[in-house]
Amino acid sequence: MRTLVLILGLAMVSALAACGGDAGEVTPGAPYIGGPAIPGRLWPTFAVSRDTGKSWMAADAKNAGELLFESDPNTGNVDIFSLPDLTPKGRLTGFNVPLGECSDVHGNVWIVNFASNELDEYSHAGRLLSKIASPTYYLWSCAVSPRDGAIVITVINRPHSRPGEVLWYSNASASPRILRNPEQAYDFFATFDPSGTLWVDGSDALGHFLLSKCTARKCATMQLTGGSIFAPGAVAWDDVHGRLVIFDAACRNVGTVCSYPVTIAGVVGSPTFYETHGDAMPCGVRQAALMRAGATLGVVGADNEAGCGSKQSTVDLWAYPKGKKPLNYHKEGTASPFGAAVSVK
Repeated sequence: MRTLVLILGLAMVSALAACGGDAGEVTPGAPYIGGPAIPGRLWPTFAVSRDTGKSWMAADAKNAGELLFESDPNTGNVDIFSLPDLTPKGRLTGFNVPLGECSDVHGNVWIVNFASNELDEYSHAGRLLSKIASPTYYLWSCAVSPRDGAIVITVINRPHSRPGEVLWYSNASASPRILRNPEQAYDFFATFDPSGTLWVDGSDALGHFLLSKCTARKCATMQLTGGSIFAPGAVAWDDVHGRLVIFDAACRNVGTVCSYPVTIAGVVGSPTFYETHGDAMPCGVRQAALMRAGATLGVVGADNEAGCGSKQSTVDLWAYPKGKKPLNYHKEGTASPFGAAVSVK
């Protein structure tokens, strides 16, 4: 087992090396994450243990209609749950800091393997299908176009505090087209709408929220009206209501987590607020995904309560757009959960 100390702070941090890594392996230091609008609880200091144990999947997992893949950079694992009951159905091991995730129309899930500088593709049944080796460091999350299968990886920022970027792959074996919005210093999460337009949230150099609208050739800032988003969280496409859903980790500039419906014209609607199964607001929902199980439309993802102190982190399922208390939650075995993607068979 190898241990890597990863520091994701609100100030410049020095590069750290992995101990006992494979020959030739290069592990980047932590990225520089600046700006007063990004809550520190989303970027904690933690020791990451790379689990070299064997992956496992329940025999009936492949027949489940929807599965949640939840990454945990603290354990180095990706845990898999059935939906909507959140029953554990598997665990993928061997990652070197798994972060953001995304899924495609075939039910495959792509997982950012941060410290290995790659994007790994897994089937609905948990089988490794392919890998994309990145030409740069600091991969954060991803999205797959439902229209043509294009794959994008968000790079939160680049070495020496250079602005973030988007790597756009027409397919997994192609060379990426590099896209940058000159106004956007940090690129966080992304999603495609049905037309193939890419939406990437992040912030400028001062930490003010930005949303980029991208084609395969360029990205530009989308001007938002009707409301303010303070701290970029997950961005997802709501195909039931035909709009974006953007999560805010500092809703109304305080320590509450909510999501906003946002039209493709940039109009921000009224927020949905999320609560824990206890008596508090969620502490750190880093990435969440929309899901549908029968008549249930919901939001599923991780609440990193451990990032706030001694509380137990959980994986939660909330009704959407109602929000409030979770319909289901799971807390055993979760340490510092981060990424979320729903695989639909």
